[in-house]
Amino acid sequence: MRKLLFSVLVTAAVCLPCGMKGYALELGYEDIGPYTATINGYTYEYYLIYEGYWDDYDWNFIPVRLYAANIVGISPTPTVISIPSTLGGAPIRFIPINAFQDNKQLTSLTLPASPYLMLPETTLRGCSSLTDLTISSDFSLGFNYGFDEFILFKDCTALENVTFLNGVTTIWNKAFEGLYNLKSVTIPSSVTSIGFKVFTGCWSLESIALPSGVTKIEDYTFDGCSALTSINIPSSVTSIGVGAFNDCRRLASVTIPSSIKAIAARTFFGCSGLKSVTLSEGVTSIGMEAFYGCGGLTSIVIPSSVTSFGNYAFENCTGLQSVYMQGNAPSAPVNIYNGTPTTLTTYITRLATGWPIDPYVHLGPGIWCNRTIVIPDTGYTVTTEVPVPHPWLDEAYPSNTGNYEALATGLGLNGIPVWQSYVAGLVPTDTASKFLITNVVVKNGGGAKLDWTPHRSDRTYKVWGKTNLTDKTWHTPTNDATRFFKVSVDM
Repeated sequence: MRKLLFSVLVTAAVCLPCGMKGYALELGYEDIGPYTATINGYTYEYYLIYEGYWDDYDWNFIPVRLYAANIVGISPTPTVISIPSTLGGAPIRFIPINAFQDNKQLTSLTLPASPYLMLPETTLRGCSSLTDLTISSDFSLGFNYGFDEFILFKDCTALENVTFLNGVTTIWNKAFEGLYNLKSVTIPSSVTSIGFKVFTGCWSLESIALPSGVTKIEDYTFDGCSALTSINIPSSVTSIGVGAFNDCRRLASVTIPSSIKAIAARTFFGCSGLKSVTLSEGVTSIGMEAFYGCGGLTSIVIPSSVTSFGNYAFENCTGLQSVYMQGNAPSAPVNIYNGTPTTLTTYITRLATGWPIDPYVHLGPGIWCNRTIVIPDTGYTVTTEVPVPHPWLDEAYPSNTGNYEALATGLGLNGIPVWQSYVAGLVPTDTASKFLITNVVVKNGGGAKLDWTPHRSDRTYKVWGKTNLTDKTWHTPTNDATRFFKVSVDM
């Protein structure tokens, strides 16, 4: 029998059987051992913890039930290890501080599934080679030593893959903050809480699927995840915190479900690659700097439920050309469009109220948004990046049911979104109708002459080029060194 590693003692009133001497019993725990067990090549030294009573007559311990097991040693030095969930028939309670500290050989670790698991915050200090981590259950942190933040994985800078198994309910504040090599995280449906700054600075994280049980995305959860290209936000989420996706520069598209009522301040601040934002009916406010610096955003539809904008909501959205307001004029400061193109047009509906124009006519610079306000003629789509005339859709699809928005955003038989076929001058019902470069003539001394089809007088075309295919970006205008070309078309 060994001195207890931890104890919980309470005085208990005990009814003794007839004939026994009267004395007091105290409820407590005692660890007994040591024992050893060898599993998958590793030898575990451990103690079994029993729950029972101490008598104050001769201070004997009377065990009642087996409670848990405390690991006190693991040998040889772990490299790839899955810690068993039980030893000696008891769930694991404690893994010692020195089990993994400064272990530069540890590359893969699976923590046990146990209802009592407790880990000192410095358990994995110095585990700089750990790349794969599996977390099997919730656990508590012990021996905090006054630290004011989650530091369990702080030194695991090589960590690339984290898997939470079903049964885990919580991912802790700042759990993986600054782990810049983290690429893959698997989160099960049992998780309901993801703390703030959990993935801040994880700039290698490319995608993540949030389970349907999560109800809130906390402040700065994905701040600085500059490689993140996609995120699903389930309908169970009711709020997104400040700066949740701040500086996610490669995030290309996002859909906000109707369960979310407010887009918080700086939610998508600096998301320069964001090209598509879908706001569901139900969102009521868009916060300060919510889309600041989203230079890739060219158009956005604001549902009729939105009643207010914060300061600088779309400031420095340098590519924004069209804003479709589906409801009455929300309250908004004059600076929400600072730094946007002077050609930005806000489209409003004919029945909307509260706008600073009456009757509804085309204006020059608008008072509300400092950009042109237009009421489109009836018969145009409003959810596509370019309004598509209903008569054009009727001509292309004479048997359509009148759901023009769905028709225009769907794919044509030529494999191209129908609205893009309209822009390019294609026939969406013709599988062979493509926008093609038909001829490239390289001139002596450099440069080239291009032909393409269709080539319409009511469209605007731009030629882009690369000097070699390893270039990451296309450039315009082209120059004498350009050897590869593409053509874009706009209205």
